[in-house]
Amino acid sequence: MDFKLNDSKLIVEDGSSSSYVFGGEELFSFAGVISVSIEAIISDTHDYVTKRQLITMLDNLTGIHNVPLFHLTGHEAPIIHSPMEPAEKNPYRWEPLTEEIIQIAPVAEGDENFWLNLVGLHNGDVVSEWMIPGDEVMESLEPGFDVSSGDFEQYSV
Repeated sequence: MDFKLNDSKLIVEDGSSSSYVFGGEELFSFAGVISVSIEAIISDTHDYVTKRQLITMLDNLTGIHNVPLFHLTGHEAPIIHSPMEPAEKNPYRWEPLTEEIIQIAPVAEGDENFWLNLVGLHNGDVVSEWMIPGDEVMESLEPGFDVSSGDFEQYSV
């Protein structure tokens, strides 16, 4: 493979007369994939944050690698706030008010581009809190959904 720089763009030839142009967001994402991957290898860390960073940057490179978009929840997606009193105490167990949440846009339209901020309360005091991306929680939003089961522990704030 060969490469060259031209007007702030990186042009990479793949050896079969095809070339890929990395400019703007693609160049930033290409460098980001390399940087995040190296950091994950050196620190031997591959947590959900690393995975989401890599997937987001790979979505910006879909025209180059030809893999379909992953469609993760965007950083600036709307936040749906949902306070909850416990369904059970000792240990605490919270069931979000899914009937109300599924009627709120964008959830009502089936759009996964939102953040669900679940706040576990006890007598009005915050005990636990989660910030869950819509692409991770959408299939769980059914009556009886139990956020305290541990499935969403990584999104605890």
